[in-house]
Amino acid sequence: MQRVNVAYALVQDEQGRVLMVYNRRGTWSLPGGMVEDGETLTEAVVREAKEETGLTVTVHELVSVNEAFLDEKQVLFFTFLATATHVPEQLEGDDQIIEVAWKTIEEANALMSYLKQGIEQLIHRQGSMYTLQNKRPS
Repeated sequence: MQRVNVAYALVQDEQGRVLMVYNRRGTWSLPGGMVEDGETLTEAVVREAKEETGLTVTVHELVSVNEAFLDEKQVLFFTFLATATHVPEQLEGDDQIIEVAWKTIEEANALMSYLKQGIEQLIHRQGSMYTLQNKRPS
């Protein structure tokens, strides 16, 4: 079984809203994506945030590690707190992203229902959390 690492940026604006992207698979998520060969997790966060939203970010602490078995792959999701150091006038992503938007905490919770205690558990977390999202296929 192939293992894939995915790195996400959890970015909030001055109003406390969370930056999210709507992708071509029809799902909302934090900006992020697959870590490329030879790339560190934090380098992937910076690159993916720029590609998917146009934002330049500074990466802070790791707040979550989630694991899932999807499409015959073992996927590890690493989520880092990040701050925007440059926000373009128009937020727009690459060809894989349909929409980039700032969402309230409530909206983010509804769109990421797999976070059982809500996204605020990541925002206010000290240190990282590990979650197995689904069990290994038999």
